[in-house]
Amino acid sequence: MQSLDRKKHLVLGGVLTMLLAAGASIAPALAGEWIESFKGKPTDYLIQRGNEKLRPQPLMKLKAGDKIFVIAPAGQISILKANKRILKVTRNNAPYTVPQTPEAATVWDNLLNIASGWVATSHGEATLTEAITRGQLPPVQVPTAPAEQNLLISGEPALAVVWRGGAAPFHVTLIDKRTKAEIITQTNIERRGTLLDLPPLKPGLYRLQITSLGSPRKLFVNIELRVVDKSQLPQQAQKLLQANLPTSIKNRLLVTILAQFVPWRFQAYDLAERHQFHAAQLALENGQYPKRR
Repeated sequence: MQSLDRKKHLVLGGVLTMLLAAGASIAPALAGEWIESFKGKPTDYLIQRGNEKLRPQPLMKLKAGDKIFVIAPAGQISILKANKRILKVTRNNAPYTVPQTPEAATVWDNLLNIASGWVATSHGEATLTEAITRGQLPPVQVPTAPAEQNLLISGEPALAVVWRGGAAPFHVTLIDKRTKAEIITQTNIERRGTLLDLPPLKPGLYRLQITSLGSPRKLFVNIELRVVDKSQLPQQAQKLLQANLPTSIKNRLLVTILAQFVPWRFQAYDLAERHQFHAAQLALENGQYPKRR
C-alpha cells in the first residue's frame, strides 16, 4: 500500500510540475489596453506608471495600474479596452486607472502588440528629401514601393505616393498597361509626394511614372502596379476586415499586416498616409517594418 501511495504521489508531482512549466496555459493572460488616439499634443496628457511619467503615443500598450491624466481642458484620449470597446477619457472622468483584467489573449491582441512595438521602435527623420551633391541630382526613387510588382486593392478612392531624388516640378502619370491609356495625370507638383484621386480601378496591370522636370536632364522612375480584388489580401487581413473591431483599429492593424509583406508595402504606405498614421508612414519611409511572430 505504501509503495502504491508513493507511486501516486510521484505521478501527481510529475503532472503538477508539467502544469507549472506550462503556466501560461493554466492561468489566463492579462488582457491589454491600448491608446487608440488622442486630441491635441502628447503634452496635453500624462501617464503615471509607478515612478515614471510618460506621454501617450498612438497604439501605446498600457499596463495594469497606469493612471492617465488629462491636462488640457478640451483634451480627450481614447482607450481601446480588452473587450475591444473604446473608452473616451476627458478631464471629467480622469484620472483613469488601467484595471488588471484576466482574459485570454486573442489573435488581435497579439497583432496589436506587434503594431505597438513597431510604432514604438520607429524613429529618425524621414529620408525623402536629399541635398544636391557635387552638382548632381540623385535619381528619382520610391522607397515605399520595394517590390518588382506592387499590389493595390481595387476600388480604392485615392492613392498616396512619396518619393525622393530629382527636382521640382514633378509630373505623375498612372497608365493602364493593357490599353496604354493615361488614367490620371498630375503636373507641376512642387513636393516629393502627392495624393491621386482615383477612378475605380479594375484588377489588372498599371504603371505609375514619376518624372522630375526641374533637373538639367529628365529623370523618371516607373513603378509597376498590380490591382487585385480584396479576396487576394493576405488571409489575416481578410479575417481582420470581418472582425468586430473599431474601424480606426482595423485600419491601423491592416497597415501593420500589409507592411509585413513586401508586395503589399506600397498599399500599406498609401493607407497610412490617407489615415494619417504618421509613425507608420515614417517607419515605411525609412525601411522599418513590423516583425512577424
